[in-house]
Amino acid sequence: MISTIIFGNNEMNNVIIPTPQRVSYTDITFNISRIKNIWIDNSYYKFIASEISKSLKNTFNIDSKIVSGSGEIKLELEESPSKMLDLPTPLYYQSYKIIITDKGITIRAASARGLFYG
Repeated sequence: MISTIIFGNNEMNNVIIPTPQRVSYTDITFNISRIKNIWIDNSYYKFIASEISKSLKNTFNIDSKIVSGSGEIKLELEESPSKMLDLPTPLYYQSYKIIITDKGITIRAASARGLFYG
């Protein structure tokens, strides 16, 4: 779930389940208390966004709304899924990237399944 990956606390530093294929670190930080909106561009992803919203509420007491405009968390499909990772087809559809900038968090995936796992 997203809370395990993005929102780990100090006791879980550098522990991500499931273990990612690749992790790249930067000096960029994003304070999760700034999260107010989860942006989806397709109502098909509303369930995924609601699970993220529940996790934010249950873990950090952060209230967030699901919107179709802009938000601090963005769910999107990769326009060229072949850019995701060099994986066999069954795993390819589960792949995702989490990109954190000072403005927010983007979860980009090859499919809706990947968005859910992200």
